[in-house]
Amino acid sequence: MKFSKHYSEQDQKRVLLLKDEIDTFCLGETDLNCGYGYSQIKTVLEGTSPIVPTKLVMALWEHVFPQTNLEAFEQGERHYSDKYTDEDMFLCNRIKMRLHSRELKEQEISASSIAMILKKSPATISLLLNGKYNAPPTKFLHQIW
Repeated sequence: MKFSKHYSEQDQKRVLLLKDEIDTFCLGETDLNCGYGYSQIKTVLEGTSPIVPTKLVMALWEHVFPQTNLEAFEQGERHYSDKYTDEDMFLCNRIKMRLHSRELKEQEISASSIAMILKKSPATISLLLNGKYNAPPTKFLHQIW
């Protein structure tokens, strides 16, 4: 995706994560109502904003991923096992963000409940999601997702 010159590196990362979340869960215009017009949101998500989009990106981020800090995830990426590909790290971050979502909390879905469903120990799930698993994690991460 090509972004206009007005997007910071963090804006770009956030937009990519937002777009992936929107596509995955088929979020529509009403789901994205965060105080801005849908045409503005659409322009920003297309990467073509004619002005610095940080304020709108942050409002949309808080709306879609409440209480999720991108910087904390980026700092955690430095601590992943060398068995993790970039895609694995990205998927770990998406899983962790989903686990913090209102929707999953309301359904009482947690890493522990996922461990029971997959017949894995909570410790294994923790290792996988924290980047400490010492084998290729791709298969298990996709099962969790």
